[in-house]
Amino acid sequence: VTVLPKTGVAGTSELTSLWGVDEVEAETGDSVTLECCPSHSRNVSVSWRFTPRDDSRATSPIVISSGGRLSLVGRYNLRVSQTTATDSGKYTCVIQARDAYITSTTHLLVYSAPRMSADHTPETISASVNGVVKLPCPVQSYPPSDVIWHRDSSPVQFGEFFQMKGDGSLEVSGLQMGDSGMYQCTGGNGFGYASTYYTLIVTPAAEPTVDPDLGRVGTVLAVTISARFIQLAWQKPLEGAVRARGFQVFYRTAGNPHRFKVAESANSENQLNVTGLTPDTEYVFKIRPTLRATVGLFSREFTFPTIAEVRKPGKVTGVSATPVSANHIAVSWSAAAEVSDEPVVYEILLDDTSFERSSRPTTAETSTTTYVLSNLEEWTTYSVVVRARNGHGFGDYSEPVWARTYSDVPDLPPEAIRVAADSHASLIVSWRPPPEEGRNGLVDGYMVKYRRSKDRTFQSQKVPARHPQELLLTDLEKDTTYQVSIAAVTVNGTGVFSGWASGKTLLVDLPEDEPPAKVHLSWSATATTITLKWTPPANHNTTKIRAYLASCNPIYPLPPEQADQLDSRQFEITFSNLLPENNYFCYVMAWNASPKMTDINKVQAKVTTQPRQPRQLPVKEPESLKLFPLAKDSISVRFMSPDASPGVHFQVRCQAVGGQEPERVVNTSQTYYCFSGLTPASEYLFDVRSVRGQVASPWSLQMQQTTEQDAPGDAPQYFSVTTSATSVVTAVLSWRPPSRPNGRITAYIVSYSQSLDGGAWAMDPVDGPVLQHAVPDLRENTLYYFKVQAKTAVGPGPWSDIKTLTTGVAFPASQSGGQHAEDEIQVGIRRQHVYIIIAAVIGASLVVICLILAFIVCHVFTNTTNKHRLIPMQYGPMISQHQQPPQMKGPTDLWLHPSDSGQQQQQQ
Repeated sequence: VTVLPKTGVAGTSELTSLWGVDEVEAETGDSVTLECCPSHSRNVSVSWRFTPRDDSRATSPIVISSGGRLSLVGRYNLRVSQTTATDSGKYTCVIQARDAYITSTTHLLVYSAPRMSADHTPETISASVNGVVKLPCPVQSYPPSDVIWHRDSSPVQFGEFFQMKGDGSLEVSGLQMGDSGMYQCTGGNGFGYASTYYTLIVTPAAEPTVDPDLGRVGTVLAVTISARFIQLAWQKPLEGAVRARGFQVFYRTAGNPHRFKVAESANSENQLNVTGLTPDTEYVFKIRPTLRATVGLFSREFTFPTIAEVRKPGKVTGVSATPVSANHIAVSWSAAAEVSDEPVVYEILLDDTSFERSSRPTTAETSTTTYVLSNLEEWTTYSVVVRARNGHGFGDYSEPVWARTYSDVPDLPPEAIRVAADSHASLIVSWRPPPEEGRNGLVDGYMVKYRRSKDRTFQSQKVPARHPQELLLTDLEKDTTYQVSIAAVTVNGTGVFSGWASGKTLLVDLPEDEPPAKVHLSWSATATTITLKWTPPANHNTTKIRAYLASCNPIYPLPPEQADQLDSRQFEITFSNLLPENNYFCYVMAWNASPKMTDINKVQAKVTTQPRQPRQLPVKEPESLKLFPLAKDSISVRFMSPDASPGVHFQVRCQAVGGQEPERVVNTSQTYYCFSGLTPASEYLFDVRSVRGQVASPWSLQMQQTTEQDAPGDAPQYFSVTTSATSVVTAVLSWRPPSRPNGRITAYIVSYSQSLDGGAWAMDPVDGPVLQHAVPDLRENTLYYFKVQAKTAVGPGPWSDIKTLTTGVAFPASQSGGQHAEDEIQVGIRRQHVYIIIAAVIGASLVVICLILAFIVCHVFTNTTNKHRLIPMQYGPMISQHQQPPQMKGPTDLWLHPSDSGQQQQQQ
């Protein structure tokens, strides 16, 4: 024991934490003590808070009980007994004094050494050649163990046929005789090791009976080739095709001639999707038909390579977020694993976790592994996730981290400022704190400045944060108007001052020679509380009231000197910790220093508390439900819980509009949840409710959101190919939309070819609403293969099954001699008659038009000639046809020249 010097524990010394251990480790079942030691104990209170190791946001106060697992040792130290893995996390000791507030943090790790599950025993496993075996590794520990596998004392080389699953088990496929041996699994987590072993015996596979009558598969076609799968289609054997009930597909890598994997196609389907392949690798396939215990003949081997995988960057790890100011957070992370030579860009997604602001998450990009987020709100908690992107796309998001910006001076003033007269020399000032969004931190006090209304200078006084927020200004002048302005104060400084509020002192203090009149009293009661409310006496404006006296006692009314004394501005009091179903004698009276004060001014009431009800506290329903579509199959749900009581969790419900999918209800302790596995381009309804024990709140208001579009999830349905009724070389294709369109179908793509052996496939695009397409001008008497796929704005979906059609032969009409040829001739004759009639009508119309034009031209020419010949000869050639002849008396003598007359007669 070290006795500190007196100066170290004086009440005026600065409050600090003298010591503490940053990290503590304990084995499961042990007890551990976490230390918390303030520098002095004068007016000091200590509380503890716990943050789980796996969820840094779920901080909650620790409930300490003397007989429970969590108890106090001494005044401040916390003891955790019978520790479990769930006790791992951060423990914060909150030390609070009247004028100071500090914390001390200890990280506790409760570990358990690795051990195998109690029901596990080593065993011998037998399997057949080309089979698959899975060896579990049931190691239990905390933190989780890292698992390694050995075969006959040598590490297992993992690859295509030896794979370790996420639970640590080993899966061996394509078994060969040489795979027999002892396999040992070892798990370790830094606190110990545990291991178990298996003896694997590979036996020769029983060869099935070969029935040549089942036939042999023909051509094998790779319909779709991806990085991880190949979709095969093949021609069924011509002989025995009706009898075959299924097909076996044997496949291996091109460099491994003996180790085959087997996949089966049931229900006699002549196609199969082979999955779990390695990118950029050649595979060899051979297929045979099956019928119960018999098999047919193998097809010849076909080789198809998988394509290189799109090398997206990996998941970002090691993300940390640290506030550097009131408006900046510095984010850093470990570089993503390099999967290609392309440059990597990092996207930072920042989300404000408060519900007062409805902004959507914002993003920023950088090519480095550090970034400073700016223009943030003061004293606000943000969640940060990071993902990497290269030319192939985005990687997975990192695990979220949270950081809160530093506090700042408040940027909003206090509200509801009221200045009321208390006497001729004092004023009462009351107010409410600034709105939450304007405090920018923890308000630890207020700065009040006041002045006479006619002055420019003012006095100021700092008031600590307390409830209610009020201040008594004294030593003022009587009958004088004063102005008051208030600002909130944080550790960063003084915020914005409010506008000036005015109040006037009294000219003369209210007299106290008469006692106050009776108040008007009302009350309410529960099983353990009684609340008294009253209004001021009728003479409160003419008689001074110093205080109110209130009391509730179960046996007899208490004398005034033992009653609770309340401020003259307080008109309500609640008495708690009472007995249920009990009678209490209550009263309230206004009091001053008048010598005439007696008990006659009391207002009394006999109040009975309610019976004790089962402890079923109501739960408030969540509010501010927000929905954010994150991808084609996921929607994030966020909400705010107004019920902060312990033991509350939430049920989030997701319903597909139209009821095509079953309702999904999940339980969560967080105020957010992400639904995944949804159908793209589908509408969903979401709501949430709070639950505490057996009590649940009503469901919140439902909100609707739609997932993003995706490529169609399956091929068009009911695909068929027939020959056109009018042409034997035209194929008519029809289909129905896919059952999972995943959005609006923008087009269908029809593809056809004359060969399945790598021949070229022609493509015909068809508009989305159209469900039929004709392919004309095909070759006569030729076998064609057809397939169709649907397409959305995101991309195309899978191809349909391949359909076949053999075109017919078009015979000339003279050789057919049938009714069809005669009909064609009759139709041709009718068409010729129509063409002749149309030509005759057009020719007659042209002749009539020509005759009319000739008549008009001749008529105009005749009129012009006659006009020239009407001019008299006696005027001679000197008179032009453009000149007027001289005026003559009497009628004009029209005569003809002898030669002209002869010509005219000849014309007639």
